[in-house]
Amino acid sequence: MGVYETLAQAIQTKSPCHIAKPGEPYRSICPYRLGRSSKGEVNVIYYQFDGYTSRPEGLGYDGSSDNWRCNHVADIAIASIIEGHWHEPAVKPKTRGHCVVHAEYAVNY
Repeated sequence: MGVYETLAQAIQTKSPCHIAKPGEPYRSICPYRLGRSSKGEVNVIYYQFDGYTSRPEGLGYDGSSDNWRCNHVADIAIASIIEGHWHEPAVKPKTRGHCVVHAEYAVNY
């Protein structure tokens, strides 16, 4: 199963995932929306609750709205569904800017 299909399945079953970009350690995430940006790029909006982040300030506390992330699916080398509970931030946006404007998969909340 490829990265896109794994993220789609995780959204449909509300399952957390590990993802990794080439050369980086894993990130623990809960994907919320998967689809196309306003420029037609395939992107994923996710809530990151653990693992690597390139941001100097690190991750906020679990539940912080600062942990929303957007990535191009093509930039993700590995995705796997993991055991664990679903993580939700205090504020759940329907979109995040232009990241995913045409959702193909989305968590209903």
